[in-house]
Amino acid sequence: MGVAERSGVEVPRAKGQYTLKIYHLASHIPWAVQKMLPADAMVLVEEAWNAYPHCKTVLTNGYLSKDKFRIIVESMHLPDNGSTENALNLSKDLLKKRKVETLDVAALNKEEEGYKAENDPRVFLSTKTGRGKLVKGWETSAKPVMCCYKLVTADFKYWGLQGKIEGTIESKNRLLFQRSLAHAFCLIDEWHGLTMADIRRLEEQSKAELNSALNKEGADESKTPEKAEGASSANAAATAEPATQASAASGAGESGAGAGDAGAGAGAAGSGSAQNS
Repeated sequence: MGVAERSGVEVPRAKGQYTLKIYHLASHIPWAVQKMLPADAMVLVEEAWNAYPHCKTVLTNGYLSKDKFRIIVESMHLPDNGSTENALNLSKDLLKKRKVETLDVAALNKEEEGYKAENDPRVFLSTKTGRGKLVKGWETSAKPVMCCYKLVTADFKYWGLQGKIEGTIESKNRLLFQRSLAHAFCLIDEWHGLTMADIRRLEEQSKAELNSALNKEGADESKTPEKAEGASSANAAATAEPATQASAASGAGESGAGAGDAGAGAGAAGSGSAQNS
């Protein structure tokens, strides 16, 4: 394997698609705090290698050392219901450190902020496939079924903040993973049956729309300089893999290969692994 120059992680060998995204976060940070931070500190860099069924995503910061702050999410999609013990071929040492969590996307919390019934597999019913309205225990009987196994490694090696920040990263990812795959399942009528050519065409369309929006945003900001510093945007080299990673899955469709780490081609719950180091 080679090593990525930006993030310093091993690059997957399999042929796939590489995505680079740069997120400018200043607009989400209070003005007074912005003035105290270097510009690079308000930038997140995301690299993603999508070689379905294996995907890898890395987040680093433009200012913090990649040796001290880095989030790595590695995924493997398998046609089972979470029964594979070591889907990502971890070493014995890493297996000892690993904490395994099972996320069922048919067990969304209706009381959580942001919950939408239309994105709940317990409510949704696919008109194309007849899949949906999942009930408790569905993962033992649903066919076809797929599980997305995820290994999350979160590093924030700054004394006094490490435990709190790494714990926050873990909890945020847990919610993000569960909701992402639940949403992917509920979009099954939009992606079921797509070919790889269809997917690539949609990716190019999304990239063109994103670039158009960013160009428009840049033009608007040039007219209002006082707002430009607080811009929030994502510069994407490609749009193969959304910035969402999911750790749960199943109810897989016949197509969806190459649909990315967010789990299109999957449907609803399973088993994932998370590791903080």
